[in-house]
Amino acid sequence: MKRKMAWFSVSILLVAVLLMVSCGPAKMTAPTPTPTPTPVPTPTAPTPVPPLPTPTPPPASVPTPVPTPTPTPTPVPTPTASEIIYYPVPERPWTKIPSVTISARADDPRIQLAREAVDFWNQQLAELGTPFRLGTVTHTTELVPIDYLTAKSSATLEGQTGPLFPESVRRMPGDLIIALSDGDFVSFSTAPGPTARVMVGIRDSQTPPLSLPNVARNVIAHELGHAIGLGHNNDPTKLMCGRPAPCRPDAWQSSVERYFPITEVEKTFLLKLYSPTWQPSR
Repeated sequence: MKRKMAWFSVSILLVAVLLMVSCGPAKMTAPTPTPTPTPVPTPTAPTPVPPLPTPTPPPASVPTPVPTPTPTPTPVPTPTASEIIYYPVPERPWTKIPSVTISARADDPRIQLAREAVDFWNQQLAELGTPFRLGTVTHTTELVPIDYLTAKSSATLEGQTGPLFPESVRRMPGDLIIALSDGDFVSFSTAPGPTARVMVGIRDSQTPPLSLPNVARNVIAHELGHAIGLGHNNDPTKLMCGRPAPCRPDAWQSSVERYFPITEVEKTFLLKLYSPTWQPSR
């Protein structure tokens, strides 16, 4: 048995030698080196940049308040003598010396203003050299109805005749009635004529514009100017300025009691109506 095992070992050894001779020396292959991975650098967190300081705005300057100027009313330009417009009126003079009746409450302060307005026109007429005058002035506490004056005012402004005199007015004496009213209407005067009575209506004086100083005086004188035949002009510095011109009664406001003047053209027109040879018809 031992011999068999030895022989088997020798046989194996021979086979191995034969294999080595036929194949040649084994070619040794060098092992492929495993590449060392390049280490990826760990990113370093960037150093934070401190924020730029926010600039402090300069303190806002507080503007000095500018006072709001009080608007100055635009003055109405005064036309020169050659630029004054005279709005035409029919030539209807009185043919007699008209008696005047003032209709007003007994304590109405405008009664004196009405008397002074009559004196103003009589002085103007005397200076012109005409014999025409406004006549005797009387006062009655019988009042002209306000509704009649309101309707008559509207009709006069529209160039219409308007309502007839109410019975209470027909009973009043006088050719020219000055009604000093507490009504709210535009002051007016009807036109003179050979036979018709003339009504002058003066509105309430407790509210503007007649409550303004010096206005009621000139409103009464203005309407009496119509009552003797004058029309309107467009000069705000004159007594007879009125529609369709834009001047209104508040233009006569004054701290001094005075009458606004009439123009030379108006004086000439009055002399045409009442010449130096004028005589009452009766």
